Amino acid sequence: MKNKNLIFAGTIFFIICLYLFNGAFEENNFLFGADTLALSLPFKAFAKEMLLRYHSLPLWLPHIFFGTPLIDSTNLIFFYPTDFLFYFLPIPLTHTYIIDFIIHLMLAFSGMYLFLKALELRQEAAILGGMFYMLSGIMVSFAYVGHFGNIKAAALIPFIFYFTKKGIDEQKFFYFLTAALFFGLQILGIGMQIMAYTYFAVILFLFYELFFVLKDIQKSKKIIIYFVISTVAILFFGALQFFQSMAFTKYSWRANFNYENFISWSFHPKEIISFFLPQFFGLKDNTYWGAYEFNQTTYYFGLITFLFIPFGFFIKKYKNTSIFLGVSAFLFLILGFGGYTPFYKLFYYIPIFNSFRNPSRFLYIFTFFTITLASIGFNNILLFSEKKLNEEKEKNEKLFKLFYFVSLIIILFSFIVILFLNTDFTKKIIYLLDNGHKKEIINNNINLITGMIKEDVLFFILISSGFLVLIYLLLRNKIKSVFIIFSLILILHCIDMARINKKFIFFSDIRQFTNSNSFFEQIFKNDNSIFRVADFSNIWYPPNMNIFSKIETISGYHGLVPLNYYKLLKEQVFNNIIVNNIFNVKYYVFNTDNNMPGLLKIFDSERIKIYKSVEAMERFVFYDKILKFKSENEMINYMKGLIKIPEQIFLFDDVQITDDTVEKKYEIKVLEYMPTHIKLKINTNKDGLLFASLMYYPRWRAKVNNMQTKIYRANFDGIGIFVKKGENLVELYYDSIPIWVSFLLTIFIMIFYFRFFKIEYIDKKLKN
Repeated sequence: MKNKNLIFAGTIFFIICLYLFNGAFEENNFLFGADTLALSLPFKAFAKEMLLRYHSLPLWLPHIFFGTPLIDSTNLIFFYPTDFLFYFLPIPLTHTYIIDFIIHLMLAFSGMYLFLKALELRQEAAILGGMFYMLSGIMVSFAYVGHFGNIKAAALIPFIFYFTKKGIDEQKFFYFLTAALFFGLQILGIGMQIMAYTYFAVILFLFYELFFVLKDIQKSKKIIIYFVISTVAILFFGALQFFQSMAFTKYSWRANFNYENFISWSFHPKEIISFFLPQFFGLKDNTYWGAYEFNQTTYYFGLITFLFIPFGFFIKKYKNTSIFLGVSAFLFLILGFGGYTPFYKLFYYIPIFNSFRNPSRFLYIFTFFTITLASIGFNNILLFSEKKLNEEKEKNEKLFKLFYFVSLIIILFSFIVILFLNTDFTKKIIYLLDNGHKKEIINNNINLITGMIKEDVLFFILISSGFLVLIYLLLRNKIKSVFIIFSLILILHCIDMARINKKFIFFSDIRQFTNSNSFFEQIFKNDNSIFRVADFSNIWYPPNMNIFSKIETISGYHGLVPLNYYKLLKEQVFNNIIVNNIFNVKYYVFNTDNNMPGLLKIFDSERIKIYKSVEAMERFVFYDKILKFKSENEMINYMKGLIKIPEQIFLFDDVQITDDTVEKKYEIKVLEYMPTHIKLKINTNKDGLLFASLMYYPRWRAKVNNMQTKIYRANFDGIGIFVKKGENLVELYYDSIPIWVSFLLTIFIMIFYFRFFKIEYIDKKLKN
């Protein structure tokens, strides 16, 4: 019987995969996601090349801005087990996303199933809860934006609660350590925000279990000690990503994080409607008229889950747990409102939490708690149906009747709505909720939006009616087979979720986004120098496609833009071509003709015009004069006003160079140029500073004639290295020691963990 339930659920999942993922493995196809295309795929292509060609970690990405840290900047999932494995397997990167996605859907189901079983729910309830969670919006729709870090983190949430529950029940440190391992995996999957919210939720769960369930002071003290030690272990398990990300944060635009950034992407309370009518606000893209600036995801996890919730409070055994889940779910919903919640500002002053924007991600935990509560509700219905709790059933008979009465009234109202729903009626309702913010979107899409709302209301009626009939037949023993009821409810839920999830699953041919690369490769193939390109044509679309061609641009797309570059960009310093010349911008791509002085047209077509800067400086330049500035604003304003290539290098530091009348002469030869290691030979007739047009970042180190030397922040966002007159061998290299220290921490905790794993394994063997 138990196998039958799992086999049926597995069959349904297989059918859903066929429906959602057909065409997944066509040549050159990939699971489309906005950030998959613009961030993940090009970054992974670069990382794979670094591993297989240079046998090096992808620590520095030179292709965007003036270069940027890659692993440190938390936009590449590198050390997470499945991602790391895919770099070495003979599978095209474009195909790894769908494989990884399916793996984590199954993990989400497995973790939820284990946790619900740990709560002593029946198998049918655990399976249904697993399917609820696996097909929820946080697991499926976020593929459309390419947020695989969040998908991985969400898939691991149930495992964390399962092992925490096991640790509490059995008072064993091993289980808390295993929960820490899954927290660490969330970090390695760059799901730090979800990890932080999960940790907060686990503290609440621990508090409930210790003070309302266990109620044993000595055991509680022991468990708290285990939890505190395991918290430290989280940092060790996630060390390879955690310490690198923390180091970079103050060098990214997040260092200027204000309250408005902090509350951006708050979940507006009115969007609760989308929990029941997922397409009410247009769902996504061009039809979306809700409170966000734009929307490409959904937090919908099925109407049936909400219908089960009231039944979660009907049985004494689970009542306290259900109350905890209900209160906690409500708390995380309120936190998801972010800036719309007055007390949310308190989180702005809490370390770690104040580094995250997008409060709506609290809804990941809301989803988990709500689905757990719904699973208890289904479990209670099954117990009532078997007449094992007739006494409790009789006590709740009035509540059953009230639930049915309210449900029938809502269904009747919905039926009336669908009869009278038309574009004029819809427009009035939408205008009332929108307050005129997105009038143009509404007017342009009113017929489509009306149709989507009609579809939602129709499904609301059909699913609610089907649910009520099935539960009534089960409780009245008209259908005695639990398997039939379980199967029909599962099918109803999957139909409901598939119709929404399908709208977030797309497959695209990568060639349609990289077809411009061969053109640029041909244009620049004869230029063997090191240079950057400024693209104003959008022919490279989406951004970062230049990485596939190994062409460096001054722009780029990144979740954590380097702070100094961000300041220059914000102050529009790059509008001055002299500044671009300083930073080695040699070519400009436009859609139309440009008369900017200092540019020479080298290619002309109807769509694309390419110009070459006649004064663009090389990547490495020698200066014998210094201009010191007291503040960043002073240097920025000076750079904005430049009218010719400066003879001085701009610094914030005091560096003494002998001022003489000898005319500067120098020769620079690039001996080796790799993303993380550069070797130069410079011969100069006087002391001065070698300027490297690379983003200033403390992990860069320099040696002159094999002697360690200081690097200076030069020209606001570049690197300056002092050299003496004569011949000098200069090495610039990215310091990898911190990441190897993190690696040793990870090795240490894994040895520590496997010691406990071995003890636990032997202990179980002896018991058996």
